[in-house]
Amino acid sequence: MTPTSGTPPAGSGDLWMPLRLAHAAQVAACEQRMHAAVQAALTAWLTTARRLALPTLTAAALPPDPSALAGAGQAWLDAMTVHLLPAAADTFRTGVVDAGGDLDVLAVADAVAEYLDQLPNRLAKVPDDAWSQVAATVAELAGQGGSIPRIRDAIAEILGADAWDGRAQTIARTETIGAYNAGTLTGWLTSAAVLDEKLDKVWVATHDERTRDAHRALDGQRAPLDGVFHADGVPLRYPGDPAAPPHLTVACRCTMVEIPAGEPLPDIATHPWTGRTAGTTVTAAAAAEGGAGMARWEGILAPLEETSGDRRVFAADGTWSFREFPLPLRWAREDAPGHEGAVTIGRITDGHIDDGQITGTGDFIAAVPELGEALELLRAGVLYPSVDLDDFEWTLTDAAGVLIEDMTDEQFETFIDSGEEPTVLVTRGRVMAVTLVGTQAFPQARITLTDGDAPAGDVAEDAVTAGGPPAQAAAPLYPPRAWFDDPDLPELTPVTVTADGRVFGHLADNDCHLSFLPGGQCVLPPTEGGFDWFHRPEIQTAEGDLIAVGHLTAGTGHADLSASAAAAVEHYDHTGTQVAVVRAGRDVHGIYIAGSLVPEATPAQVQLLRRSPLSGDWRVIGGQRQLVAALCVNVGGFPVVRGRSAGGRSVSLLASGWTGWQPSTSTAAGRRRTGLLMADSAALDSAVRRAVAAGFAAERDAAARRRQADAIAETIGRDRRSLVDALTAEVHPQP
Repeated sequence: MTPTSGTPPAGSGDLWMPLRLAHAAQVAACEQRMHAAVQAALTAWLTTARRLALPTLTAAALPPDPSALAGAGQAWLDAMTVHLLPAAADTFRTGVVDAGGDLDVLAVADAVAEYLDQLPNRLAKVPDDAWSQVAATVAELAGQGGSIPRIRDAIAEILGADAWDGRAQTIARTETIGAYNAGTLTGWLTSAAVLDEKLDKVWVATHDERTRDAHRALDGQRAPLDGVFHADGVPLRYPGDPAAPPHLTVACRCTMVEIPAGEPLPDIATHPWTGRTAGTTVTAAAAAEGGAGMARWEGILAPLEETSGDRRVFAADGTWSFREFPLPLRWAREDAPGHEGAVTIGRITDGHIDDGQITGTGDFIAAVPELGEALELLRAGVLYPSVDLDDFEWTLTDAAGVLIEDMTDEQFETFIDSGEEPTVLVTRGRVMAVTLVGTQAFPQARITLTDGDAPAGDVAEDAVTAGGPPAQAAAPLYPPRAWFDDPDLPELTPVTVTADGRVFGHLADNDCHLSFLPGGQCVLPPTEGGFDWFHRPEIQTAEGDLIAVGHLTAGTGHADLSASAAAAVEHYDHTGTQVAVVRAGRDVHGIYIAGSLVPEATPAQVQLLRRSPLSGDWRVIGGQRQLVAALCVNVGGFPVVRGRSAGGRSVSLLASGWTGWQPSTSTAAGRRRTGLLMADSAALDSAVRRAVAAGFAAERDAAARRRQADAIAETIGRDRRSLVDALTAEVHPQP
């Protein structure tokens, strides 16, 4: 379909201004992050380039051969991988979320990967440009009889960070607009597919003297959502499309709007994204230029002497403090170890430890574009405060508070045989930030909006509570048959629940069961056997077919390993609560599950499923290990990646809390009773400590890396954020 040309809606003034200002506000925040990433990448690469070029320049040497810079090409690729690709991925996903299109996470993940694959090719000429400048300078100065020190200084200037400031700004602006608009279009396309909508897109240009003629001509041009715009005969999928020539994309500032297919352009332009109005977009864009605090908040950040959902306790007699105020109030759009990727949306201006609670007060910052979305989630009751600690100490106890390290052998064996999960007792900590997250650790923790100006564009309502009931994902009574097929996951994936109630992820990785590692053994998930004992009940799909499924169960523990398969099944049927119905199968990464929430799943159970790893119960039946149950546990048995750095490297693993595979025999039961299930008590002790420590390890390591980055930054004056990113990217590299 050929796009139709047009103009913005008739009327007085620039009626597209609210849309353009909203886009400018979002892009401004993304561009700041992208610019920092580009500068970090250039700094890392230029350091290598200078090291390659300058050592050849000595007082006794001839003018250097600029080809010494040829080895800097790989360094530039490495720098882009560490710094630039994560920022581009974040910007792309921001565009998706702002467009309300995160309904198909698999399609979005594929689109992000495809976009990132092409980015290094677009910037591959950066080392060549440096080589050309150095070669020309060396040739010119050598022809003039320039001295070696003079040539050295000239090359040092070319390869200095200051010389690349303009290039960094251009790269940041161009890559930001491309990634953000690519994410926006992906969001619209995935939403339209899920909701079966027919939509068009309309190009909206910036109205000022800086707008290029080709983009001015595009203003108001309309095309199908999956079609293209045309500028001078060149197709563009969206403003900043990297597939178009540079003269149509570099430093572009245009945006798009979506409208139903066949409908005329509206008389008054409104913000195309859910939950925003023209009034709020003007405020958001103005805030992007900088502003003061908005509404104030107060609340309980964490209770003392209460047990969290992941079995943490902040000791009432512990040593607690705050860093110097103000401290950041952050929002994490996605779960990640150590709250990596969280955005600061406000301040903590005061805090206290009294009456068995850690409390705080503060305000929000209007200049942050993400604030509006975060406040909407607060109002919906699905954000909860989580304290970020540094300088902390902890130990392990049982439910009665007895330190595990002080237990006698008999007490320890009794504790292990009981199946009780250890409790992490935190005895010392300093609050360095608070992050609003989608998983509630302590039911008592909540913040509310108090006095102060209401956020612009929002209707006055009752106090917003971070700690109200979580929103429940919709669960169809008759889910689509396709939900139960192999989801064809591109990588090891933790259990995921979508907004429409679909469930998918991996139950086990093709890796060693962690509880066996200290004992010198490596037990892999079974490659033999089937899932007939798991796929027992039948449900009806939306297409009317009957399909055998298994249950994801919550609220129960593993059946006794000495029990028969039938007894184990009976245990789960009688003691557990169904949260989801799924099919299980094998793929190249491990054992996957795919299916749907059950309609009667409560919001609390859905939250439990989202935040809990899965553990499978395999029993030896007919000489082969068969899966008989899958349940939510505090600590999973196989290392399933729970969070990833934007560069795709694993930064956190889940550990094991149960004792692994055992045949259903009396001999095995005897070994269990005598405490000889593993090699020795020391190995068992090591396994338990390792299991529970894994949850805190990522945060502890992240804090250590931040301190290391601070120390290095003070010494060499380098950007702290880039150091943290580089250090984080080097943790747990995947083979």
